[in-house]
Amino acid sequence: MSGRFFCVAMLVALVGSLTDVSAQRVTILDFTSTISKPRRHPPKPFPPDKVLGGRGGGMTSGKLIASLVAMDKTEYRIGDEFGYTLELRTAEAETVNVPTVLNVADLEPNEANMSFNYEAMEIWLGFSEETEEKYLGAPVYRFLGVPLLRLYGSDEMPWTQVELKPGMFIEIRGKAKLKSWDTERPMDSKGRLFDAPYMGSTEKAPTGEVRVIASCWRGDKFYYEGSTHYEYPSSFFPEEMSRVVHPNKITLLAPVGKIGHGPLP
Repeated sequence: MSGRFFCVAMLVALVGSLTDVSAQRVTILDFTSTISKPRRHPPKPFPPDKVLGGRGGGMTSGKLIASLVAMDKTEYRIGDEFGYTLELRTAEAETVNVPTVLNVADLEPNEANMSFNYEAMEIWLGFSEETEEKYLGAPVYRFLGVPLLRLYGSDEMPWTQVELKPGMFIEIRGKAKLKSWDTERPMDSKGRLFDAPYMGSTEKAPTGEVRVIASCWRGDKFYYEGSTHYEYPSSFFPEEMSRVVHPNKITLLAPVGKIGHGPLP
């Protein structure tokens, strides 16, 4: 390695570290003791012959990036509860309004006949292990997707969002459970439904030293119609899911049950 190349490499590393140090924390969102709440005014189900709203066919570039800062241990067994700390930043040089409410009930109007809009954001962790198997020459992975948070916000209610500017970050703390979920109706350990694409679990769970990936997805927007009490997706294009690999690996011990399309006993 030449001396010039070494100096350039060191300068790039130094600039990167200074950028991280200078980033400003906007707020801390601590959900470690927050509990789920039912809707105040549950939407009325559509009749069989009526469907309103829906997603667009394409995707837009993701505007937020979530990264895992720490987990409370370095070794877990499937079914264990774990604590985590995340950082949320903008993906580009654009200010983003970040949802901050854990329950839709906390942003619903008091009156059931009032209409409102809201959107959702999801954060997941993925645990993956590269196996010795090959498929078409490529390595086969075992994977476990764990939903962490589904947060809600509305432009109509500024208090439900935090304005995140480039060069700033939001710290998020919470607890979750290492468990599988039903792919037809994905829920976290507290019974909240999740909707992000491409997240799932292989039939065999990853074990041993595994890689941890944090993912952030914004893709659901809803309109609650007060006059009919129907709720349907607004017309929109979901964002691409961001993925950030955690620098440290953790150890997953062999599960007692089977990881697949359903909760563990």
